[in-house]
Amino acid sequence: MTTLVAERVTEKRVMVVEDESIISLDIRNSLKKLGYGIAGAAASGDVALMKIANSRPDLILMDIHLKGKMTGIQGSQQVKSNFQIPVIYLTANADSATFNGAKETSPYGYLLKPFEEKELGMAIEIALYKHEQEQIVRSSESWYAIAFQSITDAVIATDVNGYIVFMNAAAESTTGWQLTDVMDKPLTEVITFQRKIQQFDNIKLKESVRSILNATLRGKSAIPFPHHAHLLTKSLDALSLVGDATAIRDATGRVTGSIFVFRDAQAPLTVEPSSVERDPANTFAECAEAGDKPKDESTDEATDETFSLSLQEEQTLKEDLGLISAFTKAFIDERPIARSTVNLVASSGDRLTTLSSREEGMVVKVTMVNEKLTAIVKQSSKFWSLIRHVLVEHSFFPISRRTNGHCYYQHRHVPDNCQIYHTGGTELWEAWHGRVRPGDQVNQIAALKLPKTSIIVLRRGSWYHIQKMALNADGLHIRTVGGEMFITPDDSLVWGGAYRTGAYSEA
Repeated sequence: MTTLVAERVTEKRVMVVEDESIISLDIRNSLKKLGYGIAGAAASGDVALMKIANSRPDLILMDIHLKGKMTGIQGSQQVKSNFQIPVIYLTANADSATFNGAKETSPYGYLLKPFEEKELGMAIEIALYKHEQEQIVRSSESWYAIAFQSITDAVIATDVNGYIVFMNAAAESTTGWQLTDVMDKPLTEVITFQRKIQQFDNIKLKESVRSILNATLRGKSAIPFPHHAHLLTKSLDALSLVGDATAIRDATGRVTGSIFVFRDAQAPLTVEPSSVERDPANTFAECAEAGDKPKDESTDEATDETFSLSLQEEQTLKEDLGLISAFTKAFIDERPIARSTVNLVASSGDRLTTLSSREEGMVVKVTMVNEKLTAIVKQSSKFWSLIRHVLVEHSFFPISRRTNGHCYYQHRHVPDNCQIYHTGGTELWEAWHGRVRPGDQVNQIAALKLPKTSIIVLRRGSWYHIQKMALNADGLHIRTVGGEMFITPDDSLVWGGAYRTGAYSEA
């Protein structure tokens, strides 16, 4: 039996926190016989915490009554909050006060001294298995949360008592409420329907929400919202929406809560083909440069139909651009935002600010990376060009690209008297040689006649002078004092140059 246990747990390492050296040694010998590795031993809570930080054991055997200022219970609380490592308590006292105090910290086991080697092995196996299952559940919950944050429909989930436990970014934007404000509050206090019977007669329908909620908690599924109801938002606006509610069940089929999924009834479900086939950034740039609306390719004159469609597209693009700019300013200024357009939803929650596309899901996530404010942008998004343009305008530049298709942007200081550009490699090559191509956007850049010694390029978050460049069919090769860069024809880069006199002047 002992051999079988040893085979299963040979990779698991246990730390012993016990102030009686003889007992500690005896426990460690038993652990070795059972096939566990020893991650260390400590006689006090303070020493144990330092050793845990370095050795990261798989499990801790913690004596409740330790010498020193810190008790085993206090040490266990620190372990739980800082390391999430399972703890089994050891004690010679079986009194109810000791047990109740230990129970409040949710230990993975409780062994009374003296105990048999077999009891120790069984307690450890059970604790490790329980911890493993909890990690699986936490991982699943994390994936569900990420998935719900990525979808464009509003999602609100409750527990079995009807109290809110989750709300995604789209729900925050739609309702005007933040998850941090409504967590553990009754759903009926946050979500209220409003029925418009006559022009000046509005009736709040809290009972409609309550009846739907109660039905889901009894096990009903796919209960549609009433057609005559509007959602009453936090700002007391009446928003027409469509949606339904269903029961949440665990693996045994037991109802554990409810989930409400809804969206603005006026929001389009799909994007018209004409707006998908063309790059929004290019369309916006063409309109801005031409000072007019795009023309029908078949003629030199814009038809009335093309003119009206372009006008609508341009207005939508301007609204999207305005939202992206407001979103960027909001997370830079560390203030909340809850705003949307036909295409985009910007919202902020607990330590997280997001920009989502109704069609694509989450496009930008702003969080702290290495203690620096970082915008993580989905490069495959059709809003990519607009987003990176606004980020660069606010001195947020790309610092790395990941294989998962996301680009990380962080704030970087811009040298004095330096104009920054975010272009392809060809534009930098033309500016480097002072060439002008009629009709190209580089015309404006090259006309500056920037001295070569004034041109700098951003590489891995730092500015470097360019030493040498070479252009071929594969792309642009750039040599700097900070290393070499290779820019493919599909890539872009951030570079800049000083005007006439300034920080970078020709030697």
